[in-house]
Amino acid sequence: MREAGRALDEAGLLFRFYTTICFRERGCARWLPPGFKKEFARRMFDCITPDRIRVHPWRETGRLFAGKLGFSHSFQKQYGVGVGHVYRSLDRHVAQEIEKKDIGGRVRAVYAYEDGALESFISAKKIGAKAFYDLPIGHWKELRRICEEERDMEPCWAGTMESLEDEQEKLDNKDREIELSSEIVVASTFTKETLRMSGVEENKIKVIPYGAGSVWEERKSLPKRGRKEKLRILYVGSLTQRKGVSYLFSAVRKMGASVELTVVGRKTGESRLLDSVLKEHHYVPSVSHSEVLGIMRKNDVLVFPSLFEGFGQVILEAMSQGMAVVTTPNTAGRDIIENGRDGVIVPIRSVEAICEWLEKFYENSDCLRFMQEAALEKAGLLGWNCYRSQIASWVKENIAK
Repeated sequence: MREAGRALDEAGLLFRFYTTICFRERGCARWLPPGFKKEFARRMFDCITPDRIRVHPWRETGRLFAGKLGFSHSFQKQYGVGVGHVYRSLDRHVAQEIEKKDIGGRVRAVYAYEDGALESFISAKKIGAKAFYDLPIGHWKELRRICEEERDMEPCWAGTMESLEDEQEKLDNKDREIELSSEIVVASTFTKETLRMSGVEENKIKVIPYGAGSVWEERKSLPKRGRKEKLRILYVGSLTQRKGVSYLFSAVRKMGASVELTVVGRKTGESRLLDSVLKEHHYVPSVSHSEVLGIMRKNDVLVFPSLFEGFGQVILEAMSQGMAVVTTPNTAGRDIIENGRDGVIVPIRSVEAICEWLEKFYENSDCLRFMQEAALEKAGLLGWNCYRSQIASWVKENIAK
């Protein structure tokens, strides 16, 4: 989202950029406790012209404070500071802004995201503006189908799939956002396929993959992993069965003493089995982005066996740090990986396929090093500048239609 805003700003297309919180290292921000300051600092938009930014901060501020103070999601929803409340509040605010006389006449298009676009798109239609929809994950119907299958296949992990509890009104609103959109941009072929399966016109959808940050070239100069050394495996992401975590843990258990696993991410929902399994591995609940990159540099292989993913930014981030990546076709893997060369794509739910590649990496350090170097090379070709260029071109082209 930050890069999309920057792309439109640099292309001279951005009129206003609306968000909840825009953190700046001055004023009252310096008095925040370290934990709060760290959370707020993630909402920094220094790559966008400051006078184009407008904020609507109060509900999101309340949500962050409630979370840091340990209040449950149900408490947050009850008192109007749940995630859904934050999205809808910002959406309503932007919709009102769009219809103001001094703004509406200058707006040719509205660019918005899932769960926060409905009212904005309705207002855009009123003033004759285009509605560009950025959908960061696949269609909810396919997500529901996969999660229901998992609930039957892996019932002990069902509590980690919170999307199963989504209210019908929320799902209906997602469909209305799609119906109101003029054009849709997604980050992966998989996301496009889920939309097409749900009846969305294919010519309305554009795939523009996200970008990678700067690569860590030092990986090339490190000594090869020793023959008897354990293969260091990493998982980064929320701990939900939607991301196939049970299959990761099963593969690691099957590999035995030849591997060690580090898990980075926040728990989603509740699962006693998850709590138990995490005790067997090195678990890091939450760290900054720079710390995640540092952890990647200390590991060999990222295993990301997601069952349903809009993109999976962690894939590109791991490649940029010289990691071999094992992922599934239900991510952006097909869009950015040449299978078997700069990464690996295995079928969803296949513990055997994951183990096959982990065994190969463990037995053959040359194979592992080759893939790590190829991953670095690929990540270097997929920088954010490429994403920004494509987003700006796509918006220009569709405004002119």
